[in-house]
Amino acid sequence: KNDPVTAPDLTGFREVNSSPSSHVSWGMYHVVIDPDNMTAQLTPLRGPAFTANVTQFMQPPVSPTNMISLLIDGSSDPGSGYFVVDVILRHPFPGLNQYNGFDVRGILIADASENLSTDPSAIFSGPEDTTLINADGYSRWWNWQEFTPYNTIFGATQGALAPPYHPTGTLNGYKYFADGLGADEHLGNLDPSTRGFFTTLPGFNTRTYEIQFRTDGGGTVFDFNYAVDASWNEPDPGYAPEYPQDAFAAEANCAEAYYLEVTDAGSTAWYVDDTNTGGSLILDIEVCDWQAIHNVQGVPGEISGLWLEGEPVDSTIDLISIASTTDGSDTSSVYHVEITDLNLSHSGENEIWIIAESADPDTYEPNMDGFDTSPWDWCESPLAAYLRTSVDITGTQTQFAPEVTSIDPNQGNTGASVPVTITGNYFADGCEVELRESGGSHVVEPDDETWISESEVTCTLDLMGAPTGLYDVAVINPDFLEGSLEEGFEVLQPDVIYVDDSNTTGVEDGSMANPYDTIQEGLTAATSGYEVWVDDSDSTYGGPITLKSGVVLKSVNWDTDDGDDEATIYYNVTSGAAVNGADDATIEGFEIDGRRYGIDCNGTSPEILDCRIVNLRYSDCIGIYLRNGSHAHLDGVEVYDLNNNTNYGYATFYGIRIENCNESGGENVLIEHTTVHHVFSSDIIGLGGGYCYPHGIYINASNGVVVKNSIVHDVTGGNYHYTYGIRVNNSSDVELVNNVIYDIDKTYYYGTVYGLHFTNCTSLDARNLIISHIHKGEGGTGGYYQSAYGVYQSGSTFTFEYSDVYDCQTALYQGLSAGTGCISANPLYVNAGTDFQLDTGSPCIDAGDPSILDPDNSTSDLGAYGGPGADDW
Repeated sequence: KNDPVTAPDLTGFREVNSSPSSHVSWGMYHVVIDPDNMTAQLTPLRGPAFTANVTQFMQPPVSPTNMISLLIDGSSDPGSGYFVVDVILRHPFPGLNQYNGFDVRGILIADASENLSTDPSAIFSGPEDTTLINADGYSRWWNWQEFTPYNTIFGATQGALAPPYHPTGTLNGYKYFADGLGADEHLGNLDPSTRGFFTTLPGFNTRTYEIQFRTDGGGTVFDFNYAVDASWNEPDPGYAPEYPQDAFAAEANCAEAYYLEVTDAGSTAWYVDDTNTGGSLILDIEVCDWQAIHNVQGVPGEISGLWLEGEPVDSTIDLISIASTTDGSDTSSVYHVEITDLNLSHSGENEIWIIAESADPDTYEPNMDGFDTSPWDWCESPLAAYLRTSVDITGTQTQFAPEVTSIDPNQGNTGASVPVTITGNYFADGCEVELRESGGSHVVEPDDETWISESEVTCTLDLMGAPTGLYDVAVINPDFLEGSLEEGFEVLQPDVIYVDDSNTTGVEDGSMANPYDTIQEGLTAATSGYEVWVDDSDSTYGGPITLKSGVVLKSVNWDTDDGDDEATIYYNVTSGAAVNGADDATIEGFEIDGRRYGIDCNGTSPEILDCRIVNLRYSDCIGIYLRNGSHAHLDGVEVYDLNNNTNYGYATFYGIRIENCNESGGENVLIEHTTVHHVFSSDIIGLGGGYCYPHGIYINASNGVVVKNSIVHDVTGGNYHYTYGIRVNNSSDVELVNNVIYDIDKTYYYGTVYGLHFTNCTSLDARNLIISHIHKGEGGTGGYYQSAYGVYQSGSTFTFEYSDVYDCQTALYQGLSAGTGCISANPLYVNAGTDFQLDTGSPCIDAGDPSILDPDNSTSDLGAYGGPGADDW
């Protein structure tokens, strides 16, 4: 071999077998363009940065300037500093196939003034700097600031013939040169099977550069530095002398990703002004890496980080943590991301950067076995590939028609009330839902429509009168754009037995034509899974009624010839209840008018829905009695107008009484959206209801009971003894959340009034309550020997927090103190006594436990209309 040649001002080249991350420099030049005669002058700063067995290449008459030619296109505009330049790059070792190159990049290096936030040492061209407009990517290789000291093979060496010019840019745009890649062809069209091969024969390729030059006080500055970067590794000698592509191992390609591409995958981001902006960026980011084909993990195994930064986001986004990944090809993967946390400041093109960091190697450090590289400096940032591109942000709020993908459940019985959740995309706040009969004209307009998010809406389908069959599920946005799921819901005909006491045909078989005339007959005929529909015929049905397991008993005005309200069950007998419960049974929509007990659930656990229990008159009357292991569920129930009758003193009576009902097997008593009111002591011979104990709700010796989003009001005692809004005794793990207790009082002297009273309880949890207007009597002696407490406890462990206790004549608290978040202020109801929703300006709005949210995802309100169940009344 010939000895290496030492060029002026250059450290002598050495013959080596490997190079830093396979990178070698094929040359570095100072370029000056003359706008007057449209020519370019290239001054070589350095030739190929490794020793080849071709020392004559470094000697005259062959000169490194022959490696590159620039042809200026006529579409250039010298006056504005815009130039279109065809760069013809020649292989520095023509005919020497062992030096076939890979991933050859012509890098335009110039002054720069902007930094990446991810890495402030990455300095790139700003609006006033010289910029390669159509860069295939950006690279840090061979920049003047980081590859030092000069005059070594890993430095950005200054040539003897060039003027002193050390550009400040460390992140510079490049064009990619490869056989088969046309001058104007997009890099994405590169055939991956070619591995970006640049052969020594024919040994030249052309790429078109669009350059916008910078200006200074004297006009446009038409100079820059130009580095040629290539990748190479010693080939397998068994392939000599042709050395085709297969002769070179994967290490011959660059270690970092060779190509990055961003595709908009349906972004919805929009910007009108700083207060009117939203949507998300939805992007597919393709990362191409040659080594992926040899990695069992593919591209994800070749990169250690994938980052996005730029104008639309406030801070750098870790894309790997939010992306779903699919294979694009043998050498690429596509990262699909949706970015919702945007910080938009303008519409139109918003610049972004994608940074793909290499996993191994992860630095620019030279890798040269047997050589001490400590005297050399290199970029200390992670080895990475960079893409500078932009995303388009629309200047108008993006409007998309809703897409309905599912409804759950997707069927229900005609006549039923069915809560459903509809999922899809592009649902707008305020959207409406419709069921449209497929092939028919019937339309179901749901109740309680609640917008949860752009992909979820809930509502309740009232299927009364809905013909059986399939229905389209439509979602209509406020802008009238709509979408539907064709035949997404089915209305079924349930197994129904009909009851109507106006049937005078003499024939009773439970059909609509020949209904039973008593409820119990209908229940007896029904089997599990059936519904018994009872028509209101302007008269009452006699009790007692015993529910049946697996059967739904429902008040339905199916016979429109008579009646238009709830069917009524009447039982004016003191020996029992108007209705007796059964496990896995349901009673819905009835008015129950009894004497002693309205509904008695003795060891049974029915659902009691939307029923009214009224007008009970007895010394121990109970609206609803849950006892001995009952796990009944009450929702939408109203219990009112209960008293001891004028004939009874020493009476104890209850709106709802819960006794010996312990949670088991995940089942417990649950009371929600229920109101108990006007439970009162009736006068006894002028003594004002003497010696009576009226209760709104009483829980005794029961564990795991939950009472939420419910109201107790207008519970009134008379002469002597005690009056309770809610009383909890000898129980554990009871939850009282988002309830109202209002106007609990006495009318005559002696005795005590309690809003909430609990004794000998463990782990009682009470929060988000409003307890107010707890008063001593105004009659008789005007409160003589009386007390009135908002909350009273004795011998208990409890949590009492985030509640409003107000206007309690003796004391707000007895036996405990106000807990975290408790206040004492007028709750400001819309209409106290009839409408317990909070009026505008109420101090109870957003005053609840911050861990409990209202349906609009704000901090919960106090009272019965706060928390997750606020909208289910």
